[in-house]
Amino acid sequence: MAWALGSLSSTPADAATPATRRFALVIGNNQSLDADMPALRFADDDAIRYREFFDLLGARVVTLTVLDRDTQRRFPELAGNMDPPTRTNVIRHFKAINREMKAVVRRGDRTELYFVFSGHGGVTENQTGYIHLLDGSFHRSDFYKHIIEPADSTYTHVIIDACNAYYFVHRRGGDREDDRKDDRVKMDTIPWIENFIERNQMDRYPGIGAILSTSGPGESHEWSRYGAGVFSHEIRSALLGAADVNNDGRVEYGEVAAFVTAANLNVTHPEARLAVSITPPARNNNHPVVDLSRGRLRYVVIGKPESMKGFVVSAMGVRWADFHKTAEQPLYLALHPEQDYYMVRGDGKEVRLPQNSGWQIDTSRLKYRDPSSDRRGHVADAFHRYLFTTPFGINFAKGYLASMGYPELNFDTPHLFARVEPDTLNVALALGIRLSPALLSFSGLSLGVNLEGQLWLGDRWYLAARLGWSQSSHDLDRDHADVHTAFAQAGIGLGLLRVWRLSLRPEILAGYLLVYEDFETSHDRQDNMGALISARLVAEIALGSNLFATVTPGLDSHLLHVDGRIQFEPTPCVDVQFGMAW
Repeated sequence: MAWALGSLSSTPADAATPATRRFALVIGNNQSLDADMPALRFADDDAIRYREFFDLLGARVVTLTVLDRDTQRRFPELAGNMDPPTRTNVIRHFKAINREMKAVVRRGDRTELYFVFSGHGGVTENQTGYIHLLDGSFHRSDFYKHIIEPADSTYTHVIIDACNAYYFVHRRGGDREDDRKDDRVKMDTIPWIENFIERNQMDRYPGIGAILSTSGPGESHEWSRYGAGVFSHEIRSALLGAADVNNDGRVEYGEVAAFVTAANLNVTHPEARLAVSITPPARNNNHPVVDLSRGRLRYVVIGKPESMKGFVVSAMGVRWADFHKTAEQPLYLALHPEQDYYMVRGDGKEVRLPQNSGWQIDTSRLKYRDPSSDRRGHVADAFHRYLFTTPFGINFAKGYLASMGYPELNFDTPHLFARVEPDTLNVALALGIRLSPALLSFSGLSLGVNLEGQLWLGDRWYLAARLGWSQSSHDLDRDHADVHTAFAQAGIGLGLLRVWRLSLRPEILAGYLLVYEDFETSHDRQDNMGALISARLVAEIALGSNLFATVTPGLDSHLLHVDGRIQFEPTPCVDVQFGMAW
């Protein structure tokens, strides 16, 4: 029951709360506008992975990129199906997205926009940042004029993985000074230009949050082991749940910042260390970057008592997410529901994550196999040795948020994964009616009631016990008979499959039954004892955070002692029940 109701309890329906539609404009560009700046290898891969992630969250995604040869071989269905990352396409596709957002707002719902870029970035002499597109640069003023100002979004999330990313969103440098000029020049004689510059600032738009790969004039990095930008990979790892230390499914900006800080804390190599800038929306500092409870996802679960460094990689070789969790909290890492993955521990041992194991995979039951090795260079060696060497958990996150001025996390919010932990039990009771053919060669149907209790031993297995009674009435030639059946059973069930609010759970139960015939005139009451073995398939629909209904067809096998001999009677049956879990 806990397994079946887990995600439903995390997404309570509130008719008074407007729905939120999400839109994403994802741009990846390997090419550079500067002849002395080499092309990137993985910006297109980053774009595809962001596209996949936001699609799983139910967003309407537009992706602008040109896939290189390796990426086309990996994703042949995408080759040629996306427009290239040009200024014209960025502006044109955003206008189309914004028209859809305006229509959503007119209906009374909310919108959230994600603007994501992976590629080269630069900065002019007066500290104006820009990103490299195929046909030219896209400056900070372009960004505010064509994207931020017209966007009809409640919240806008900006994720930039590029050199000098900070200057693309902010006007001044980050925490450290440099020798670049301040673009706030005196323009008393041209006030409209000054107003334009002032307008193009993030602090004028309280619904914007920014996640930037550099906090000043710095570089971003790619790593072949990730097959992606290092920053983009860390951000996706965080958003997939590795940063969600309070397990409410809402990955906040503060959690992302704490996670990325922990991941890079011990990286001292000057060419490998990241200095990121993460700013939550001024409108609500606790507003999440993503809400995983709204996604089409399944999860791999690493339990609370276990501290572990590792990563998940897809069967196609795509590095999905990295993490290093403490034993303070469980880790729920979101996965694509239709892909195969491997979990690789810090010692290199790996295990294939089963595909058909329901909506979550418990790693405590999996067996890891011996590792493999590969070669690495000096910068890659710095990543390999020091990235994710600091465990990330509740205490680290609390300390980091307090020291950096982020708002405190609320640990009293509903747990996204309201399910059984390994050291707890979950109980469910259900009451209903049952319908089956009459026993003892009588014709007609038997109608009754039954009570079932479940004691969940984990996320999927549970013990079941049933008590029931039914009756059938029969008019004979010279008499009338009522046939009463009472039974008690116990057995085991398995949470096998779950789709949305529906789940299937096979059960096997065994016990005893008493069948007695109560004749009106010609006979006294006649008792028949025997055994009852039942095979059932429970089809369940969750009605609320702890309410459910079931329809259960099954086959009852009766072994009755009748007139001194054993009589075998298999009969089909169906139960309809309503219940509660806690």
